[in-house]
Amino acid sequence: MVGKRYSFIIAVMAALLLAVPPVSAALAVEVSQSGADSGEVMKGLMFTVTASGWSGTCSQAMISFDGCSSCSLSGEETQKTVGQGQSVSWTTAVAGQKATDQTVSVTMSGGGECSGSGPSTPFDIVLPPSLTLDATTDDSSVSKGSTFDVNIEITNNGETTANDITVAASTGFTADCDPISSVDEGQSAGESCTVSTASSMSGGSRTVTLTVSSTNADDATDTLSIYVSFSCGDGYCDPGETSSNCAADCGGGDGGDGGDGGFGPGPTLQNRTMRPTLVPGVGLRNNTKLQATIEKVLAKGKMSEQARENLLRLSASIISDISATRMFNASGTKSRVTTRMKYTGQKRVRNFILFESIPKTFANNASLVDVTAPAGTRTEIAEEDPSWVIYFSTLNTGQEFTVTYEVTGIKSSSVIDGMTTEVYAESLEEAVPPVPTQICTAGTKRCLGDSLQQCSGDGTKWETLESCVYGCDSAALKCKEKPAALPTGLEEIPWTLIAGVVIVAALVVVAAVVYLKKFRKAGGGSPVSALQSVKQDLGQQAESEESAE
Repeated sequence: MVGKRYSFIIAVMAALLLAVPPVSAALAVEVSQSGADSGEVMKGLMFTVTASGWSGTCSQAMISFDGCSSCSLSGEETQKTVGQGQSVSWTTAVAGQKATDQTVSVTMSGGGECSGSGPSTPFDIVLPPSLTLDATTDDSSVSKGSTFDVNIEITNNGETTANDITVAASTGFTADCDPISSVDEGQSAGESCTVSTASSMSGGSRTVTLTVSSTNADDATDTLSIYVSFSCGDGYCDPGETSSNCAADCGGGDGGDGGDGGFGPGPTLQNRTMRPTLVPGVGLRNNTKLQATIEKVLAKGKMSEQARENLLRLSASIISDISATRMFNASGTKSRVTTRMKYTGQKRVRNFILFESIPKTFANNASLVDVTAPAGTRTEIAEEDPSWVIYFSTLNTGQEFTVTYEVTGIKSSSVIDGMTTEVYAESLEEAVPPVPTQICTAGTKRCLGDSLQQCSGDGTKWETLESCVYGCDSAALKCKEKPAALPTGLEEIPWTLIAGVVIVAALVVVAAVVYLKKFRKAGGGSPVSALQSVKQDLGQQAESEESAE
């Protein structure tokens, strides 16, 4: 009785399990953002939403921000077409205000038995990292070409970890600081740096600007005042030195105070090459003329704060993927400065902008300089001091280019020490592979020798379906079937033997025909006499052939 009761319970449970429909693949929705801490998205910066793992043959995916009221897309449609087994991503999602426990949902539709819908894991919207820099030094003066110590303290006032922090100094100075891997939100990090002065810089009271840059935070700066000592005979016409009191440095020139506080004229070198250290662009923050020039070349009207911050962010992103060389050359009555760059990043750059300034010792006004830039680019004067914006609509991986500035007159090669270069970009996108050349119609077949081939789905190549053992039928476009089998035993007979038998049979037939002709000629006489006649004729023919030989 007990056994029957358990058997009944087991049967009922099995029936219930069979009645439950099988569980389909769960749709996974992931939210990610470069530089953000886990489970967080930085306010005002683009993040990515990726959906994968749906079941069935779905053809459409729809994103919904019902769980994130301040979230939206910038430049993408909410609905996208998808392929079987693929994932789908939206890369321009932006959150507009701080919030906690936000979600983004994706719903799949279309196709056969399509199933998939669900929200992402909850995430928080926080403020991006915000850095401040405090720089101090115990030194009040330094000699040209020597170094002094600087203490820096970096504080992160944002709500996300600041990553990969580096320090750079303004033109004429070089900062040697160990990179800082990260500074947590609300925390500070400090270190001691060594700052070097250029031996070619002008002496006197100078201001050095230190800039800290992070891969996911805005730059921060601080300035220090330092006196650069000099002496007559160091090769540069410094402030206070004239042709009267220091002919060794100022020669028979126009005297004056030795320059504009930048780089003195120094000795003229007709050929010189250097590799400048590029730092993320910062001039866009306070340079209204630069901003106006960029707005002009982009032709998009007044630049918003978000658009400006995006240019600064991408400047920091691509700077490590650009190598640069500066060259000075003077010959005849002309002086030339050339900037050569190569982009090695894996993504294509849209609306790339090069901003370069040259000291006034090269030219007092930008209108006096002839600028040569690559074909298809646009060159605009940003400031008369002089500086220019060179605009590229697209910059591809591995692309190299040069920009040349030329003036009349022999100038000092020291101008390339005083040049500044900044780069900006509006967007990065995945490089589009070249479209394969179509050589056939997808799905069509052909015979090539003994191979049966079919055109690939994209029409770019012929693919072998089968190597035909008995040949390929060009009319039916299929492999020929195996020939019918010979009677048992015959397949083992050598073909040479069969050929011999056939030849003997043919000779017998010929002999029979001749015999019949002789038989009739003999008037129907004895067959034996006819056969003897044939034999006699064959013998005479053989004797004739021997005589001929």
